[in-house]
Amino acid sequence: MMSGMTTELLGIGEFAASCRLTVKRLRNYAASGLLPPAWTDPHTGYRYYRRDQAEAALTIALLRDLDVPLASVARIVAAAPAERRVLIEAERRRVVARMAADRRRLEVLERLGDPAPVPVVEVTAPPLRLAVESAECAPEAIGEVVGGCVSRLFSRCGPAVSTGSVVWGLFPVRLTPVVPVQVGVVADVAGPSRRLPGGAAVSAVHVGGYGSIPVTYHALFAALHGRGLTPSGPVREEYLVAPGDGVTPVTRVSVTYRPQRSTGAGSGAGDVEEDM
Repeated sequence: MMSGMTTELLGIGEFAASCRLTVKRLRNYAASGLLPPAWTDPHTGYRYYRRDQAEAALTIALLRDLDVPLASVARIVAAAPAERRVLIEAERRRVVARMAADRRRLEVLERLGDPAPVPVVEVTAPPLRLAVESAECAPEAIGEVVGGCVSRLFSRCGPAVSTGSVVWGLFPVRLTPVVPVQVGVVADVAGPSRRLPGGAAVSAVHVGGYGSIPVTYHALFAALHGRGLTPSGPVREEYLVAPGDGVTPVTRVSVTYRPQRSTGAGSGAGDVEEDM
């Protein structure tokens, strides 16, 4: 490097201070490939930066402070303005999704910490013949998928479904990476249908959004096993009050069980009957 060029560069300490960053952060950005120095003295190893690297350094620091992943930061910094806007919008959507997930976690924790237990009662689940729509999804996407099934179901059933008809959700006892979901309504229409036998069940009413319904499931399955009962599927969700603007949804959740009580070591999880 020619000695006259050193006036066009800033040493790492001066550059860090002028960008309100630490030397350590700049070294980390260089090590991760986000912002290599403009020149490194081959004899001393000292690093130098150009002033026009300041915007990139500041952008990287801001994005990392927002917990944007390194790979995304690299793409944003390297992108042209139009593409950068698209990439930043994708990160905005990621943050919105994370905030929604955090709100669900908070709601579950608040419900779980409520000293009043979820009331669980033993009932007789009625026999049903339902027109159904089916789907598969990851467990965390069940709420969204149920909404899509409901839309398809009402579109298919049309006037055969009366105002106020109860919608049912049917789910397996076991949660797997891909969960089969069915949504049904009592209607005599062409297309897929499902018959459910009646039977003994435990039931609880969940008041509130779908994000906190795991607390109700927790109470039901704890009650079943506490009474020495073996659950059998499908789990029934009866949507008594649908969600809407200013409306608190109400869902009755019922889990059927085998009529006999388990008594021996052979009554473990392997005896659970799936009925999906």
